[in-house]
Amino acid sequence: MIPFIVFSLVGHLLQCVKMFMEGDTNWVHYIFSPIKQIMLSGSVGGNLALWFLPSLLAVQLMYTWLHKYVRDEWIVLLSVAIAYALHAMNVNKPLYIGNVSLGLAVFAIGHVMRDLQYKRLVFVLCGIVYLLLLILSVGSIDFRVNGVGKESYLLPVMFSLCGCIVINNLFKKCQWRIGVLKYVGERAMSFYVIHWLVLLTCRIALSLCGSHDRLTFLWVSVISCCVVLPIVTETLMRSKYRFVLGMR
Repeated sequence: MIPFIVFSLVGHLLQCVKMFMEGDTNWVHYIFSPIKQIMLSGSVGGNLALWFLPSLLAVQLMYTWLHKYVRDEWIVLLSVAIAYALHAMNVNKPLYIGNVSLGLAVFAIGHVMRDLQYKRLVFVLCGIVYLLLLILSVGSIDFRVNGVGKESYLLPVMFSLCGCIVINNLFKKCQWRIGVLKYVGERAMSFYVIHWLVLLTCRIALSLCGSHDRLTFLWVSVISCCVVLPIVTETLMRSKYRFVLGMR
């Protein structure tokens, strides 16, 4: 949780700068709004992407306890049922109730499929299901809000899980060694907790320049992320402050 706390604070400070530039003088928005945001959404507006960390912690703790008394199959069934019920009833506040429920199911599936996913039959079946669902265009799933792009709930979930298994098998069987992916993977936590701050900084800078064009924001953000993320990451990883990234 150290990365969550540190980069939530940094994100909120940037958000305060943005609000001040927009003429927001309501002190409640500066002090109490981030608390409300964390309670309802799991993260502050200045670093929205961090919702995943407290949800992951909750899933890990819950699974560790449940796994002692309940079989993985039952954890999956009960968690999916709860997540689906919350989605069907449009219960989306606080957000982490839905994503933790679904996350618990995915976590348990990951435990079951850890080695099983590399068996040929499993790979072939998942590949067939993945291609069929891709052709049918079943839509996507937004894990954060426990929502799907189309009416069906279970099909996008199945599509995502089968896709993960297919990709895992392809990289394992083909022994692909892609330098860029390896570099990003080894620094995933740093890129993850910092990238939203870079995007927010770009938006503030462009606002100062009087630019609100989406295409300009896109290009500036892409270039900034490609330059800033590696520099900040390498600097932190080589310093005594690497603990802010959750590293010893």
